[in-house]
Amino acid sequence: AAAGAGPADEGSATATPAGAASGAEEAVAVVSIGAGHAGAIVGMGALPALDGDSDQGPPPCVVTAGVDGFMRTWDVASAELLQAEQLPAGTLPSALAVSRPTALVALGSEGGVVRLYRRAPTGMIKAVGVYRFAHAAVRALAFDPDGIYLACAHADGTLAFVSVFRELRVLGAAVGALAAAPLAVAWAGSGATARLVASCADRTLVRVTPPSISAAPADDLRLSRASLQARASRLTATARALAPAPAHL
Repeated sequence: AAAGAGPADEGSATATPAGAASGAEEAVAVVSIGAGHAGAIVGMGALPALDGDSDQGPPPCVVTAGVDGFMRTWDVASAELLQAEQLPAGTLPSALAVSRPTALVALGSEGGVVRLYRRAPTGMIKAVGVYRFAHAAVRALAFDPDGIYLACAHADGTLAFVSVFRELRVLGAAVGALAAAPLAVAWAGSGATARLVASCADRTLVRVTPPSISAAPADDLRLSRASLQARASRLTATARALAPAPAHL
């Protein structure tokens, strides 16, 4: 470029990275996997090949959930539909998350029910747990990177934690832990430093320390909430451990 030249206009030609071909045959490939859902897809997650070898075991897959009340599993490489799981009548999926270390799938609904599935060695997705921590819709779900926690965020501000390490165990649910409806949740850090971060409808970010997985289940689990402003007072939110919901939910 000539000395003193300004930045290129948005409509000008885009530079090609060194070593990259510009021919159409080198363009990014877009392949349709399938359109099996009769309606919008509201959640999606990817799981790796089992046993770490796609030639010997079930291949990498993508799990989708749609407003048609189905959860479907797809082989990404072959674009083959591997499984179509019909959810109980009236279930409207609202959130989905997957855990790569544990091959777990969490599916939340507008009715507040959280269902857990595990990918078996055969490659099939099988139900392993049903929970309801609040009647408000499940707005966000997230597994931590180490496969230890599942966090569930409900529209009424309820936050729930399930231990998925070795066995499924409800650690507790904090009613009103979030002052506004959650929009998304994500884990930061790992192990003992793992923290849950939630973005809320009131334009705030909230950091939450999860309960210890080594502690016995508590009927009066307490989570603390504090403002990040200087000299802010500390508020407490009482949480209670809940038993799994009946299987017919």
